[in-house]
Amino acid sequence: MIEYKLYLGHASSAVPQGEVTPTGLRIFLQRYASSLEGYTLINALGFWHGVEEPTTILVVVGDSGTALYGKLYTLAVKYAEVFAQESVLMTQTKLADSRLVTPRRELVTREQLERKAA
Repeated sequence: MIEYKLYLGHASSAVPQGEVTPTGLRIFLQRYASSLEGYTLINALGFWHGVEEPTTILVVVGDSGTALYGKLYTLAVKYAEVFAQESVLMTQTKLADSRLVTPRRELVTREQLERKAA
């Protein structure tokens, strides 16, 4: 599994208020990120060339491969175009382990899980 992150800076000369608003970001993501199965948004404070800038980090965990990478790369390019960004940082990190945890009716101990996996 791979964890991808897009660092979406909010400073923008393309919008009247000079900064991408939460509503503007939401509209952008509804329009251009609808093909993603899921993602997490993290509010952050970034610095670019020594200037403070509100930033949203979009995080996606998925299989390695060109399909998801291509969707995220295209999303980063589109964000840069729409909001007049000099660049969008895109990172990818191979995860040593990841899993989806779902509710269970019965309590399962770690030892039971390890025996089941063996």
